[in-house]
Amino acid sequence: MTTEALRAHVATIAPPDRIHLIPNGVDLARFSPAARAEGRRGRIVYVGRLSAEKNLSALVRAVAAVQPRVPAELVLIGENLDEPAIRRQLWACRAPGGL
Repeated sequence: MTTEALRAHVATIAPPDRIHLIPNGVDLARFSPAARAEGRRGRIVYVGRLSAEKNLSALVRAVAAVQPRVPAELVLIGENLDEPAIRRQLWACRAPGGL
């Protein structure tokens, strides 16, 4: 289970000694953000398969929509056999003058 709430829920239908909490997060003691220089853009990074079911076009549209308030670079890392088609789809949904 990835959260305490999920572990508590599953404990209602399974033996509690068989349920283990494994957080799905980042160790902030090991990976802490550096202070951002004034005027520097942030970075949003996606790592995973570049496929239609991931709905990456929604991510691209969301990042484009917040650009005026939260300037950020969007970096997509991954591969897919259909990557050229995904690349065209993502390029088509970017904001004019944005991403």
